[in-house]
Amino acid sequence: MANPVPSQLTPYPDFNSFFCKLPEEEQKKVIPPQGTQILEETNPNPESRRNSPSPFFVSFSQNFFTDNNRKWYYIDKQSIAQFIAEIIVLRVTFIFQSDKDLPLALSVYYYSGNRLSSTSFTFSLFNSDSLYKEFYIREYSSSCPVKIRNDLLRYCIANARYVTRFNLPQYMGWISARSNSLFAASDFIDKDLLEYCSPEIRERRIAPLIFPIESLRPNVNKAFSFLLVLRCSSILLTFYAEMGHIPDCIFLIENTAGVSKPALMSLLSNTAGCTPRCTIQKKDRAALLRTLNTTNDGLAVIHFDESAKYGLQDIHQVLTEDLQRMMNSGSRPLHIPI
Repeated sequence: MANPVPSQLTPYPDFNSFFCKLPEEEQKKVIPPQGTQILEETNPNPESRRNSPSPFFVSFSQNFFTDNNRKWYYIDKQSIAQFIAEIIVLRVTFIFQSDKDLPLALSVYYYSGNRLSSTSFTFSLFNSDSLYKEFYIREYSSSCPVKIRNDLLRYCIANARYVTRFNLPQYMGWISARSNSLFAASDFIDKDLLEYCSPEIRERRIAPLIFPIESLRPNVNKAFSFLLVLRCSSILLTFYAEMGHIPDCIFLIENTAGVSKPALMSLLSNTAGCTPRCTIQKKDRAALLRTLNTTNDGLAVIHFDESAKYGLQDIHQVLTEDLQRMMNSGSRPLHIPI
């Protein structure tokens, strides 16, 4: 098939027309997820991005043009349109650490070969010669120089339909008490963003009980019901703090009701498993503090092994100091210590 003449090409794809043809499920994947800030949306003029909040403005050695069928070309010295690749970038998310000016990484949703794909990579790769290796592109010109292919990808990234920003949460739990806020947990963060979050956030889930409450009814008593209330309350601590209500109690649980340990731990766990965040088996103050310093909007469950050298009195002292910190400052991390 003959290459199109330059007059038939345009520097920007028709995002709206293409987006409307996508299946509904794919449209949902492309729309910026909760917790991200939209920096640019379908802005066809890259010049206007010089002063935008986007992390960069990219200058290119070539001008790129598309036939609006996802195929991209550059104009060679003989004024002939040369095919580069077939791709359309729909959403780009810059992933930031809270104390950094440059992004840590990028997450990109793109269409190539009639397939919606996603990729994520560190920001250092954005200007590297191996950028093209991060993408699965079904159709491309093997004779096209790698530099031009990489420049095209940077051009498409800079001119995606959505350009968004995601600040990595410092803690698990609610990022804020505002409406439409994001709960930082594996249930709710886009998978390409989640991989750059802390291990505690990747582990955190609004985990279901592994046993239906009805099956535990013969063993349910007031104490067990109260633990269920604690579990639900712990998820809302950020909202309680906005109203001035801060945790002020340490709860000590002894299982005398005959409830199985897996059932009990599924009730208390912040993750999908039935393992407490911290089991004290030796004198390890650091492990205890790590649990307290990373658990937010949840239950900080400390499992005490009777054979532990780090005694109950030592644990109580650390928990009391942590409780006083929350009560005095009302600052995160907020949790209910058990």
